[in-house]
Amino acid sequence: THELAKTSDTLSIIIIVIMGVVLIILMAFIIKYVYQCINGRKKIEEILGEKITKETTPLSLLEKAKGFEVEGIYRMSIRYRYIGLLLLMHEKGLLYIEKSMTNTEIYECLKKDNYRGLEKFRLIMETFNYTWYGKNEYTLEAYEVFKANERALWDEVNANEKGHK
Repeated sequence: THELAKTSDTLSIIIIVIMGVVLIILMAFIIKYVYQCINGRKKIEEILGEKITKETTPLSLLEKAKGFEVEGIYRMSIRYRYIGLLLLMHEKGLLYIEKSMTNTEIYECLKKDNYRGLEKFRLIMETFNYTWYGKNEYTLEAYEVFKANERALWDEVNANEKGHK
């Protein structure tokens, strides 16, 4: 009976240690979650193949787009305007972008959240898909229409960060 009591005590200690380790791991996950909620979303590393560094901002992508616009390279300008808009939406909490997300998945997330700018977004996304994946060039006139839609949505995102609620 003495050895049975000793085995029981050892088993109790092992169970307490295991429960303690599980509790510590659980607390670490909770602390990490709360920290991410307080300090914002995880920094994105890439959007649609474009590397996002700590220096990359929606405005820096817009400036890059304007450089291509001046050169008449509307396809690249559309690309950087679109990626800048996605980054802005991510930063404002309207959209959480993961590295592997497709445009369709991004659209479906916004649709699921009842984002009120969904129709504008769809038009912008379709233009991006047409020019980038279709390798189609855009005329200045068509580019100006795209840019007007993109700017309207950009301004809406800036003015009303939770446009879907």
